[in-house]
Amino acid sequence: MPRKGGAAPLAFGRCIPTDENKASKNMHARIVFPSDDSAINSVSADAANAPVEYFSLQGVRVTRPAAGQVVIRRQGADATKVVF
Repeated sequence: MPRKGGAAPLAFGRCIPTDENKASKNMHARIVFPSDDSAINSVSADAANAPVEYFSLQGVRVTRPAAGQVVIRRQGADATKVVF
């Protein structure tokens, strides 16, 4: 849909009944874009604040690793093998 002057018309075929006599009114809408920079350029996550998850070497989630157990520790996009 091409934009002209920051606005784009929105057309749809829907009538809304306004009373019990089945009278209706047409609905019109207009979308206004504040600027050409309305897209998201990048998304970053703070890995330090991501929750930590533990998995066994078979890939099964472990809620409470036992002392001395070898597990995979995942936090955000980082995964390391550790002895708990």
